[in-house]
Amino acid sequence: MELTITQAHPSDAKSLELLYKQFVNNPNICVTPEQLELLTHDKFNYLFTARFHENIVATAFLTICRDVMFGDQPFAILENIVVDSLYQKKGIGTKLMAFIQSYCKDLKCTKIMLLSSSNRENAHKFFRQCGYSDAHKHGFVNYINR
Repeated sequence: MELTITQAHPSDAKSLELLYKQFVNNPNICVTPEQLELLTHDKFNYLFTARFHENIVATAFLTICRDVMFGDQPFAILENIVVDSLYQKKGIGTKLMAFIQSYCKDLKCTKIMLLSSSNRENAHKFFRQCGYSDAHKHGFVNYINR
């Protein structure tokens, strides 16, 4: 399977919005070309896309956070990991996660953290297979401005 992983482009807005709507049933989801354009110039936030035959089939949002605990080594937060339902269980998510891990290693990140909805057991199994552990930390969320 010929898969390419790149940063999102402003022209990807509609495709990404449709993909997010598969992930979360929320009518307020709105991906704009303007927001994607801002991300292309941001050295701390990255919206990666996995493409198969030029179609976006997966995405993940990565934030690099400066940290003072370990000198100049940052840490990373990974969010909104979505693989199109038609392309799940084909290795695409695994390739996207491996790409992100390599990217973070190159930046000398100390860790990658992610949150997942508590009821997404299949996703949790996938994250464990990718090397993530849920045994050491608990995530907490305070939804504001929604």
